[in-house]
Amino acid sequence: MDIYARKSRWKWYLALGGLLIIAVSVVFTKYLTDKLAEEERKKVE
Repeated sequence: MDIYARKSRWKWYLALGGLLIIAVSVVFTKYLTDKLAEEERKKVE
């Protein structure tokens, strides 16, 4: 296997890992904000 092909594959794995981390953090942040909004609604009532 060529060294340049290995480096290219490594970059793709790194990019996919980064996208996965971003996606998980966005979903988790949405979950937390929805939960917080619901708690605040209950406090107001």
